[in-house]
Amino acid sequence: MKLLLTLGPGLKPDSQCHILVVDWKKKAIVDTYRFQHNVYHQTHKGFAGASHNNGRLLAATEVELLEFDLAPLRLCASHTYPFLNDVHHIVETANRIWVCNTGLDCVEEFDKSWQWVTTHHLIRPFARRPRRIAELMILDARKSWKRLRGKYEYYTHLTKRPPFRNIRKLCRQDAYRRGRSDLRVMDFRPHVLHPNHLLPIGDDLWVTLWQTGEIISLQRGRVVASHLGRPHDGIIAGNQLFVTDCKTNQVIVHEIEYRQSGIDVGCRVSRCAVTENVSEGFLRGIAVQAESVFVGLTARRGSSRKHQTARVIELERRSLQILDEWVVPLQYGRHIFSVVNVTDDYA
Repeated sequence: MKLLLTLGPGLKPDSQCHILVVDWKKKAIVDTYRFQHNVYHQTHKGFAGASHNNGRLLAATEVELLEFDLAPLRLCASHTYPFLNDVHHIVETANRIWVCNTGLDCVEEFDKSWQWVTTHHLIRPFARRPRRIAELMILDARKSWKRLRGKYEYYTHLTKRPPFRNIRKLCRQDAYRRGRSDLRVMDFRPHVLHPNHLLPIGDDLWVTLWQTGEIISLQRGRVVASHLGRPHDGIIAGNQLFVTDCKTNQVIVHEIEYRQSGIDVGCRVSRCAVTENVSEGFLRGIAVQAESVFVGLTARRGSSRKHQTARVIELERRSLQILDEWVVPLQYGRHIFSVVNVTDDYA
C-alpha cells in the first residue's frame, strides 16, 4: 500500500510545504516533493486537498493549482487566478476541472486547458435560514474581537479584511467577483458555508459543507446528507460513503442508494471515534482500501506538545477499530490535508 500525503507546516508559518509518498507496510518514505509558495511569502497552511486521476496528481495550496506527474513526483504546471481564496480541494472529471474556492463559498469550473468556465455559487439556498445568519454575525464579532486583542495570528498573510463580508455574500453571491480586486490577499473568515471537499459521483459533484454539517449535490442543488458534524473529506468505496467529521474526530459511513432520480446517501452504517479526545488532533484526509481505512490526524492549534505531530492512522474497514499508525517526521510539517491511495503508480 502506497499513500500520498499533502502536508503543511501547521502551527508555524513557512515558505515551503511538502508532498510525501509512504510505503505503509515498511513505514518508509519512497518519494517527496518540496514546494515553494509563489504568491505568499509564507503561510501555516501549505498544501490543501489533492486528487488522483489517470496517473496525474492535482493538488492545491490556498491560491495555487498544481499539476504533478507521479513516480517520481514532478511538478508539471502551476496556475493561479486573482479570484482564488483559501482553496481547499481540486478534482478532475472527464472534461472539467473543479476547484473548491472556499473563501468565496463557491465551486469554480475550468475546462481541461485551465480556462475558467463558470462559478457555481452555493449560498443561495442557505440565505433563507435566519439562524445561520445570526450565527455568522456572532462569529464575525468574535473574530474581530480576537483580532483587536492580537490573538488572531494564523492569517496575517491576508492583509485585507472586507467589512460585513458574510452579509455581503448572503445579499449578493458575486459581490466580490464583480470588482477587479485581488481576492487572494483578502480574509473572508468566517465563511458562510466553508465548502471543503469535492466528490465526483456519476454525472454529479457532491460538496461537503463544514459550517452546516451537510453534503450538497451541485447538479440538483439540494442537500443529500446532513447531521455530519463538521464534515471535511468524503470518499465513495463500493456502495458506501466514508466521511471524516473533524469536530468529533469520527469516521461516518453511509450506504449509497441508486435511484431513478439520481444517487443519494442512504442510511448510516457506522460511526466511530478515531481519538478519545479531540485535543489529540484534527481528523482530515481519508483513503479506503479493501480491508482498511486510512485517515490523517493533524496537530490542533493550542494542543499539548505530546500531540503536536501529524499522524496517519489505519482502521479496520468494517469495525473502524485502530490497527496501526505512523507519525510524520517533523521536518515535513504538522498538518495533513489529503490522504490519497497511489499504490498502482508506485508498484
